[in-house]
Amino acid sequence: MISLTIAALLLSIDSILVSFALGACRIERRQQDRLAAAFGVCDGAASLFGLLLGVTLSSKLAVFGHWGGPALLVAYALGMLVLARLGQAMAQSGSRRGIQMLYLLPMVMSLDNLAASFALVHAGSPLACAIVIGSVSGLGSMCGFRAGELALTAIHRFRGALQIHCEGRYFDVVVLLLAAVLLAI
Repeated sequence: MISLTIAALLLSIDSILVSFALGACRIERRQQDRLAAAFGVCDGAASLFGLLLGVTLSSKLAVFGHWGGPALLVAYALGMLVLARLGQAMAQSGSRRGIQMLYLLPMVMSLDNLAASFALVHAGSPLACAIVIGSVSGLGSMCGFRAGELALTAIHRFRGALQIHCEGRYFDVVVLLLAAVLLAI
């Protein structure tokens, strides 16, 4: 059970970091809670699907891992870049569609859980494992949202205390990126 909890924490890091960044974007609390639940549900569902597929396809997946893993990583990175560009443009326009676009993030971010769950075949009941992974991811995402809000508040206080006057949000973005990198390390 401890190894499953550690695996769940490691698999939820991406959800936590994305939520941290989104928490600093002044999204309504209700939307944050819904997005955190979406992260948990998508990560849990992808883990369940991966666990079930891992049992039946374990021998074929071993061959795929040598060349398919890097190809999937490149496709994943390109997909995230396109999604970030579309989401940024829609969010800046202030449209409802920009908020709806955010709900694609949990689906895309759960692909790592799908791939990693192939290796968790012997961790126990697939449904129990998926529930643990989804719960940890949802709770981690909620913590990420709150940490992002707190970081933004701290940045504004820090900037005010040092009397730093910057036009735009460049100072906030740089400090939040540094905080996300430090959080990831």
